Amino acid sequence: MRVCLDCRNSWNGETWTCPRCRFAPAEIGGYPAFAPELAAENSNYPTGYFDVLSEVDRRHFWFRARGAMVTWAIRRHFGAPRSVMEIGCGVGGMLARIRETFPDAALTGSDIHTTALPYAASRLPGAALLQMDATRIPFDAEFEVIAACDVIEHIERDDLALAEMHRAVKPGGGIVVTVPQDPKLWSTWDELSFHQRRYTRLQLLERVQAAGFNVERIASMSSLIYPLLRLSRSRASKTADSELKVSAPVNFVMSRVMDVERFLLRRGMGFPFGGSLLLVARRM
Repeated sequence: MRVCLDCRNSWNGETWTCPRCRFAPAEIGGYPAFAPELAAENSNYPTGYFDVLSEVDRRHFWFRARGAMVTWAIRRHFGAPRSVMEIGCGVGGMLARIRETFPDAALTGSDIHTTALPYAASRLPGAALLQMDATRIPFDAEFEVIAACDVIEHIERDDLALAEMHRAVKPGGGIVVTVPQDPKLWSTWDELSFHQRRYTRLQLLERVQAAGFNVERIASMSSLIYPLLRLSRSRASKTADSELKVSAPVNFVMSRVMDVERFLLRRGMGFPFGGSLLLVARRM
């Protein structure tokens, strides 16, 4: 169901005009904008960043490995969902991977950055795209799965975002979340990426459970390359896209390492440390 963020009325329909109070969201670039004031404040990435990201995320070992694990987790825990929303869809890389895996699912993508949405639109014809604040989601019990991949670490009130996800997902459905792990890895790269935090396993578990979810799986990722992460984070990053630039030989080798890690994770092996956390939780 759609929810009016002005009067909190909910309804089923194709239009965003509230049938009770007639409130309708603004439009920016042709996309419904539910937090236009935040869109104006979030031009904080360097010029050309989304151009670089749109190209690199198709082949970069980290994006490919994360995408494979997220789509595997969705299928493993939720089968073939008919409706999926990705919060913080950016240029659409993860949502495109979800479409490849679940071609019959109705897809919705949101981002606070309206400048990212045209990139997602070019990769995802037919997907519903909108600008919004993750702490104010204009849906109620609408989606079978909500994905938030490296998003909530950007949000000061991540507890509110998780509570909103709980409200927006259908009972029996759930969330798939990835976040950066391990405060020891905090570096200038996190600051340039506008992160609020890196999570411990316990922190993420507690916040997701406090939002009302039952956690079904939590696993560390980027564990086999953890020593390299520690080394790279000891060096100062100069730009937000510095870690996106990887030579072809390095990308090939790291892709094979991540393939091995993914094989082990899918067979139930866990790692006590890593650069990222993957969490799956269900609304009962």
